[in-house]
Formats: sequence, C-alpha cells, structure tokens
Amino acid sequence: MKTLLPIILAFHGCCITVWGQTRQPSTINKTPQPYELAAQLCERGMEKLFEGNEVGALAAFNEALKKDSTFSRAYHLRGELRLKQGALEEALHDLNRAISFAGDYPDYFYARANIQTQRKAYTEAISDYTKVLTLRPNYPEAILDRAIAKLEYGDVASGCADIALAEQLGLKDRVLKEKYCAMQKN
Repeated sequence: MKTLLPIILAFHGCCITVWGQTRQPSTINKTPQPYELAAQLCERGMEKLFEGNEVGALAAFNEALKKDSTFSRAYHLRGELRLKQGALEEALHDLNRAISFAGDYPDYFYARANIQTQRKAYTEAISDYTKVLTLRPNYPEAILDRAIAKLEYGDVASGCADIALAEQLGLKDRVLKEKYCAMQKN
C-alpha cells in the first residue's frame, strides 16, 4: 500500500495538516492511475505554496481534481487556500466535497469549522468542532476554537467551560479567559 506521509503547511497563522489517502496501487497496469496523478499534482501544489505561488498551487489543485474528481485531499487543500484568500463560499464548497468523499476525517471537519467561524455561522462551526472532538478527543486547538465560536454566538458559560478544558490540556489563552470568563466560576 502506498501511504503519503503527513505534511504541515503554514499559512500566515493558518495551519493545514494533510494526511495522505491510502489506496492500493495498480499492479497489473503500470500506467499511473487517476488518484496517483492527482496525488502528484497535490504535491506539486504544496510545493507551489511553499514557494509563495498561490496561483500555481490553485492551478495544480484544479488539475488534480480533473484527474480524479473524488480526490478529497485536493478539495481540502484547495479549500484551505481559498479560505486564506477570503473566498469563504468556495472554500466551504470544497470542504463539503472533501468530507463527502473522505467521510469522518477530523482535519476536514476542523477546516470546515474554521470556515464556518469566518462566515459567522457559529452553530455550524460549533457542530463541526464537536464532530472533530468526537473523532479526536482531547484536541486542545479544536476545543479552544469551539470556545471562540461559542463566545461569538453568545454562549459565554459553555465557551468558558471549553476554555477551561483547553487549559487543562495545556493550551492557555489568557486574553480570552480574562475578557470573557473573569466573572464566570471555573
């Protein structure tokens, strides 16, 4: 089996974690399969991102999806790039597609939750962060981001509870705690 190793990309404070999709390589036909071509194009797109070439990266992700329209990783990467560029609706569409093909994959739900937070769709963001925590318990960044969505939604008590939980897991945000939770009982 071919497994692509995790790669982390940093975008001005936005971190993308990409986990390779595992598929059985062709043993009969030596011609690259569509998913193999799509994976290669995604790698090229990530290289373009490292070089600061967002246009080239977007072109590579688009080409990957032409090769394999079900390649969830390409939708995820393109969605993250679109989020960075401020194209929230397109980013949301891409993450919805990634989830539809990959199923219960926490990184995709986390990315979609971040998009929903940017869109101020807080109930949807909270739902996605909760799904992430169902799939990957004790994920302090998701807990803290869910706290922010809850606070923005107006659920201060629950948001402060999440801040306290994230703090127990080692992720502290003094500013949020002081701003919203100073009067709350912890």
